[in-house]
Amino acid sequence: MNDIEFIETLKQKRNACDYSQSRLAQELQISRQNLNEIENGKTKASMESGLLHFLLYQREYIVFRLSWQQRLQYIQ
Repeated sequence: MNDIEFIETLKQKRNACDYSQSRLAQELQISRQNLNEIENGKTKASMESGLLHFLLYQREYIVFRLSWQQRLQYIQ
């Protein structure tokens, strides 16, 4: 997944879960400004920042009993 696809996926899934940038930023323990910069392509997000965790486990996107490889395929 390239940066543009990652950003679009993040926005779509955040919106699908009805999360504001503030709420997601709080759960990820980053500033809302930092999340805004990520979503606008001004700064790169690292997987370690918690964004991958959000994509893999948040509400409608929970996938049980899958390996990490299968989970990564699910979100791509």
